[in-house]
Amino acid sequence: MVVKNLNGTQVVSSRGGKKFRLTGVYGEPDRVKRQETWSLIRTLANGNSLPWVLIGDMNNVLSREDKRGGRLYPQWLIQGFKDVVEDCALIDMNLVGYPFTWERGYGTDKWVEVRLDRALATEEFLNLFRGAKLSNIEVTTSDHCPILLDPGDYVAVHSVRPFRFENAWLREPMCRQIVEEA
Repeated sequence: MVVKNLNGTQVVSSRGGKKFRLTGVYGEPDRVKRQETWSLIRTLANGNSLPWVLIGDMNNVLSREDKRGGRLYPQWLIQGFKDVVEDCALIDMNLVGYPFTWERGYGTDKWVEVRLDRALATEEFLNLFRGAKLSNIEVTTSDHCPILLDPGDYVAVHSVRPFRFENAWLREPMCRQIVEEA
């Protein structure tokens, strides 16, 4: 992957030469100020036609199923974040592996798990990288699990190698039998 700054925009070029925008996100942790993150995402969505993916700790959920334990997540926060995703025509990438990326109180009756970390992509990005996969890397000492975005953009290398016969195979007692059976 190669990252270039083009007129103030970070552009990533994959091994296959495909270009896209990649934005790392750390959402505002203060719920009262959460709209600042949403406004920034809306601003970033405007004025660029490259395929786009945002990845990181959004500090927000898209549904009640994104949280287990503790008090219910406020509906106004869920709806506000959903509105941003919809307004910017973003798609929440499916997370492979454990569904929650943050926890508190493990092993107690106050254990809370939430999916705060995610990748949001445009349809153009997902069409460009049809093999893209977002994985939860569950091994961590932090309260957050790292997530890995694999674009699945691999350049196939085909090499034609000539057949070579090693005389040492003739000393192998089962060689003749294996060749004949094959």
